[in-house]
Amino acid sequence: MVRLDPGVRRERMKAHPDDKSGLAVIMELGRWASLTALHYVLPSADAMAAARKLWQDLPRPWTLAVIGGAKFPLRLGAAELSAYGQLLSQRSVQEGGSVILLDSPRSPAGALAQVKARLAVPHWVWERGDGDNPYQAALQVCDSHVVTSDSVSMVTEMILSRKPVQIFRLPRSALAPRWHARSGVLAALAAGGVFHPPRDVDGFMQGLVDKGLVGDLASGTRAAAVAKGPSPFDAVVARIRALMMA
Repeated sequence: MVRLDPGVRRERMKAHPDDKSGLAVIMELGRWASLTALHYVLPSADAMAAARKLWQDLPRPWTLAVIGGAKFPLRLGAAELSAYGQLLSQRSVQEGGSVILLDSPRSPAGALAQVKARLAVPHWVWERGDGDNPYQAALQVCDSHVVTSDSVSMVTEMILSRKPVQIFRLPRSALAPRWHARSGVLAALAAGGVFHPPRDVDGFMQGLVDKGLVGDLASGTRAAAVAKGPSPFDAVVARIRALMMA
């Protein structure tokens, strides 16, 4: 991990105050950034072939569904996991096809089992410790993606896969602060590196929905656009490196 010094943070805030585009990822990573996380690396041809073979008997289309984590101020408990599984099942019943279900290192204990219990469609579940994680290959070979709304990195990777994406919106804690630094005195203080507004992951996700880059699982809306053109990650990484070397 690389700590960004105050000068970098000031430059970042001036360039992208409260950016909600969904593609200027570094603006949403807060005070810490991982350069390796910003590289979107395609899996090998062998890995993708192995994934296709693994799921060849499942009816298509294949939907990659990923469970994130309970990360304040968003909630991901038993009720949310049950609802996520039910909505995934309803979606696949309507469209046909299968669900490829994965969790993440931050997922609550028993999350896979709770979501799986609600699936009434063909599905495949990866358990941690059961071979290599097929996530990167699944991004490329599955036909569409769904993920809980806590993870900026996963939803961005899904958008960059050029496949249709939906998010499952997690409820926000009533205790979460809601101030921002888009204008006025707070914007000036934040731009000067005095302090920083809380990460607004929910606002980030709403920005993606508003721009048509992702759909909403609960309402059934679909992405209006699929990301095209070169990955913005290369430009982001180059900018970070330039700031760090300045």
